[in-house]
Amino acid sequence: MKKNTLSLLSIVLFSAFFFSCECIDSLDDDNFNDFGSKIEFRLQNSGSGQLSKVMIFLASEASITSAEISLEPGSSTALSLDLASAARVDGAYCISYENNGNAYETSFGYYTNGYPLEESILLDIQDGEIIF
Repeated sequence: MKKNTLSLLSIVLFSAFFFSCECIDSLDDDNFNDFGSKIEFRLQNSGSGQLSKVMIFLASEASITSAEISLEPGSSTALSLDLASAARVDGAYCISYENNGNAYETSFGYYTNGYPLEESILLDIQDGEIIF
């Protein structure tokens, strides 16, 4: 009887240890979300003028940036960022662009621990404002 109790106790302790390790592993940064470190920004120019020098970047790390593009009125495109090299902090995204000779820059959205919370974000750029 004593031997059976000891074996059962060993199995319970091993199971508890194994389950604890699996729970800790699920908190690892590699498993933070289902889509990894990349995020796509879908841009729509609903304004009347051409947008130039359109770029998206991290507010805290301007070195992590998308390609610079132009966008005709009524057209749409997608830009992406890979946050793999971003510092593991919380922050926001920024968009900058020029329209009719005026430069605009605004921050939006949120990422946490260097990982995006969304797989994609839609930005509808209108005359003088952006709808997120």
